[in-house]
Amino acid sequence: MPVRTTLNYVDRSVPDPTIYYVEPPLGVPVSNVRDDPHEVEIVDCREAGRSFDLDADGFSFVKLPEDFGGFDDDELARKQHYPQMMEIRR
Repeated sequence: MPVRTTLNYVDRSVPDPTIYYVEPPLGVPVSNVRDDPHEVEIVDCREAGRSFDLDADGFSFVKLPEDFGGFDDDELARKQHYPQMMEIRR
């Protein structure tokens, strides 16, 4: 079931959007970034009935291996899960 919401993008009409994470120079605002809100519909891409391409759609949807359940074991995740994820990226 689709959900309507507002996503805030960066307003690209502001030249060189900047955020200072330290004290900015005297007279310069901490940030000149402005939001550019867009109302969008979000859908479950698993039910879209088509594949998605990173270049055309900005993301790709892949099926993850179901044989891994050791996310709470860092060493196991690095040894088994990370290589599986690298294969998916190719």
